Amino acid sequence: MSTHGPSEHPLQLVVQLQPPDTNDWDHLDRSSRSLLAGLKESTDITDVRFLKGDTIPVGAKSGEAITIGFVALTVLPSLLPRFVDALQAWSLRWRDYKIRIKRQVGDQSLEIEYAPGKTSLDELNGLLSLIAGYDAHGSTAAQSNSEPSAT
Repeated sequence: MSTHGPSEHPLQLVVQLQPPDTNDWDHLDRSSRSLLAGLKESTDITDVRFLKGDTIPVGAKSGEAITIGFVALTVLPSLLPRFVDALQAWSLRWRDYKIRIKRQVGDQSLEIEYAPGKTSLDELNGLLSLIAGYDAHGSTAAQSNSEPSAT
């Protein structure tokens, strides 16, 4: 018998960084690598990597095409607070960025935006709870006696 309930299936998320200056590719690259390193330091978040791209940029030193500003990861729903901690720690250095978090389930997706300094940690945790409960039918599963509502 499994010790994990249905809500303990790993979540695959994509984090997109949105810098204040969308033309500064070096800054976006540095901030993306900083986020990747911070998430890899957490033993609770697995399979952290850059999202693969279609083509290798001219002059690239790596043989793998990546999409700058996009990080893919896998995390258990019960460990989402650790993911929030890692995002908060990263955002202390990169305050002006907006962060989009997306979960794809089948042909449906749910995306939230986190703006450090504007979105509270309670709001972010609530939004991530909605993402964790999102199913392939585009609805959220009730995770407690009260159902979440969107306003």
